[in-house]
Amino acid sequence: MKNSTTLLVGFMAVFAIGSIAMVPVALAYSGLGQAGGITLEEQLELAERKVQKAADNPATYAAYGRG
Repeated sequence: MKNSTTLLVGFMAVFAIGSIAMVPVALAYSGLGQAGGITLEEQLELAERKVQKAADNPATYAAYGRG
């Protein structure tokens, strides 16, 4: 009984983490290609600013394996 409960909780955790991880991805691409949505150029500019901000902050930059 204990093994099956542990297995069930493990599967539930995997599915919960998977569904939570997809939310930012869906939100990031939800406006692309829609009228009034974010353009590809705006998305690129945001990505470049994110990379620059990470490079300016050594603690964040090191977390991505570049420090």
